[in-house]
Amino acid sequence: MDLVFYFSGTGNSYNVAKALSNNAINIASATNGGNYEADTIGFVFPVYCSLPPVIVTQFIKNSTFKSPYIWAVATYGGGAGGALSAAHKLLKTSGGLSYANGLILPDNSIIYGLEEKVKLKQLGEESGTVSRIKNDINNRVVKLPKNKPFADLVGKLSWFTIKNIYQAKTPRSNEKCTKCGICVRLCPTQNITMAEKGIIFSDKCEYCFGCIHFCPVNAIEFGKIKRHDNAAYHHPKVSADDLIKSKER
Repeated sequence: MDLVFYFSGTGNSYNVAKALSNNAINIASATNGGNYEADTIGFVFPVYCSLPPVIVTQFIKNSTFKSPYIWAVATYGGGAGGALSAAHKLLKTSGGLSYANGLILPDNSIIYGLEEKVKLKQLGEESGTVSRIKNDINNRVVKLPKNKPFADLVGKLSWFTIKNIYQAKTPRSNEKCTKCGICVRLCPTQNITMAEKGIIFSDKCEYCFGCIHFCPVNAIEFGKIKRHDNAAYHHPKVSADDLIKSKER
């Protein structure tokens, strides 16, 4: 038996995980962790500020994994940074990673945007790259992640800038909000609730930006960050309902 765990805010890692396994499990549905044993165990996740998402880190820390072949695939807009080496260290008590790889897909950052032709190029190369990765995994190829000694520092500085300089610690909804509830059901950390006056954000934001990219009326704002005109993005093959259903598994 093989196990694959993934986390995805706007669909990139969801689509990759589904291509790699018919039984991929959304980490947002298993945040308490557990004891897992399988022939192979895999992780698919996006890179946030050079590191794995907090929800992925917490899931690994709260779980035990037993497998002769543990692998991880990162999705990113620029590079893997220290995300794969960080995952390798987190899994050290389970033997670490046997295989680490990644692929470029359109970034869901709201600070800057990609030209449509660049998005299409990256999406067009996805299937071929995933097929090669799947072949590697099936053949138990060994590929260790490169050590990134300054990744933690880069990540901390990046998060400090986003949360304090851009004041994105406090997302909010504006007057456009129709209280449709998509963001509430979509949020992987249950950070958003519905109140009489509108939606309310707590302090557990993962900064996956799923809420802002799937909002049908562009009613969510993150601090001083003004969303770039070309920044609206979610994977074209993945809907909000896909992510909501996978979370409710």
